[in-house]
Parts: sequence; C-alpha cells; structure tokens
Amino acid sequence: MSSTVSYEKELVHRKSLGGHEGAVLYCAVDPKDKILATCSVDGRIIIWTIETDEIVPLRTLKGGHTGEITSCAFSSIGPILASSSRDKKVILWHHDTGKRASRLELHSDAVLHCAFSKDGKFLASASRDKTARLYKIRPGAGEFVPGGDVKQLVGHTAAVNFVQFSPDGAVVLTCSDDRTIRTWRRDNDWNCGTTLTEFTAPVKSVLFSPVDPVFASLAGNRVTVWMMHGSSYDAENSVDIRSTDKQLKAISFVPDGRHIVGVADDATINIWDSIERNSWSNWYNKRPNQDQHRTAILTCCFSGKNRFISADSDGLVDVWELV
Repeated sequence: MSSTVSYEKELVHRKSLGGHEGAVLYCAVDPKDKILATCSVDGRIIIWTIETDEIVPLRTLKGGHTGEITSCAFSSIGPILASSSRDKKVILWHHDTGKRASRLELHSDAVLHCAFSKDGKFLASASRDKTARLYKIRPGAGEFVPGGDVKQLVGHTAAVNFVQFSPDGAVVLTCSDDRTIRTWRRDNDWNCGTTLTEFTAPVKSVLFSPVDPVFASLAGNRVTVWMMHGSSYDAENSVDIRSTDKQLKAISFVPDGRHIVGVADDATINIWDSIERNSWSNWYNKRPNQDQHRTAILTCCFSGKNRFISADSDGLVDVWELV
C-alpha cells in the first residue's frame, strides 16, 4: 500500500457530530446537498442540516423500526426518506416532519440496503433472504402505489447486500455473499441479464460513478471499476488494499468520478486513483488524543464537491473538507 497520496486535495477535519448511542451503519445526503441522514444500530435516524458550516441536528426519526437500521436513501422528489432494517421492514418517512409515511414488510429476513431510482418512481431493497425487491412509489407522497406490482428479483444464492439503480434507471445492480453481481434490466421486465462472477470474496457493495457509465464494486479488500457497454460489462481496473491489518468497510466515488475513497476498520480513510494507479494511498490515519475516528469507520459519503462525511462503530460522525 502506497503512502503517497494520489489526490491533489487534502482532507481537513471540520467537525465531529455526536447523538447516536451505537455504531452508525450508513449515511446519506439529499440530492440538494442540504440534509444529512445517519442511521444506527440504536434504531434511530438523525437528520442534520448541512447547508452551512453550522451542522446541527434537525430531528430524530424513531419509533418505526424495532431493529438496527442498516441503510437510508433520499428521494429526489419531495421530503421523503426510505430506511431499511434488520427487522425486515422498509419504511418511508416525511423527513421534514419526522412522521412515518408508510411501511412494508415483504422480506423474510433482515433488509440490508435500500435505494431510490433517480426519478423517485421506484424503490429497491436488498435482503438477507437472498432476494431484492422493486416497489412502485408515488413520487413525493411517501406512499407505495396501492396494488402496484412488487417485482421480486430472484437468483442469488446467499444474502443480497446492496442494490443500486443506474443513473438512467434502466438497470438495477445487486451484489451478494454468493460472490456475484447480477444486473436486472427494465427493458426486460427487470429479469436478470448478466451475472458477473469474477470475485473471490462476498461482494459487499456496488455504486455508480457520478460522471461516467461506470460502477465500482467492493469484494473483500478488492475494489473493481466496471465499464458498461450496452448490456455488457468489462472490468477496467482493479486493486486490492494488500493489507492483513485492515478491512475495507465501504467505498464512495469522489465527485470527479475518477478517485475512490475506502474507509476501513483500522480507522483509516484511503484513496485510489482508479485510472492511473494500482495501489491505495492513506488519506487519513487515526491520531491519538484527537476527536476524530479511533474505531472502525463503517460508512461514508460526499456532500457536494468539497465535503466528505464518515461515521464509525462508536457512533461518531466526522465532517471533512477537501482543500
């Protein structure tokens, strides 16, 4: 692993946010970059305002889930937030009021991830029951369409860890502990089109680049960048963090679409130039006697081009600036 940082901007710590009573498993920023949501093993979602440097909690969403909240996702239309939980439920919230809008319990095991389509008309969920599901949503209303078709995506042979819509909404990606990624196409009635099997470890997440027809996958400590060519998918570059002392827990594209950030269980933040380099660089190392992360960093996301957010197993949320 290289010690030379491969990115021209420095990561500067700006603020630490407390409030959760257990590990923060997921964080998400709304499409307008005004609101942050963090969800935790404590069964709560905290909504934060991030419009200015004065980041403060707006409200806490609670009373809907009875288990750890594994993920959350903002709709692009209206003040709607979706959440998933180990209690097998998917809930839609009005995050501006804190009120629950609607709830579904169709999975037979823990729901590990949820995601909206860019147009806000579909919500997808991924579960330990080896399936993913697609739901029709009434955009902006926080309601599942009554009688709307719920498409069950069946084919994985182990827990489905993550689900993601392509930016144009034409493709859904799912990844699984069965060491595969499956692609499901809208023009094929959401049936499986391609199965990617080039993995030697469970695939924990997939995410699309903000600028290109590209997505990245995390399997073990290896991140692979895939180029989409119609209905075919080619591995463009792949790199392992090559360390027995750390385990990558989550990844996120830098807004330039070229660099990828990986947060790890040794409280480090790492970065990779996915085009020109074949190794990771340290972007942040834990520092004794400071307020930043000292335990496993479990999730991360970007807000705009110059703000980065990470959260850890102690429930600490750190806000960083790229300078």
